[in-house]
Amino acid sequence: MLLSVALVSASAWAQQEGVLHKVETNVFRPKHQPFREDVVKRLKVPEGFEVSIFARDLGNA
Repeated sequence: MLLSVALVSASAWAQQEGVLHKVETNVFRPKHQPFREDVVKRLKVPEGFEVSIFARDLGNA
């Protein structure tokens, strides 16, 4: 019983001491390119597939 109390106390003590980690992040925001119909026409897809416009002129949606 005393041993189990000691083990629980030791594990609780170990959990209180954390290690701080430095996290480096990057945010990539590509330059906005306006929609051009010719870009869609240049896309190549496998036979049996097609490319179509799902939505257009939605602003910042």
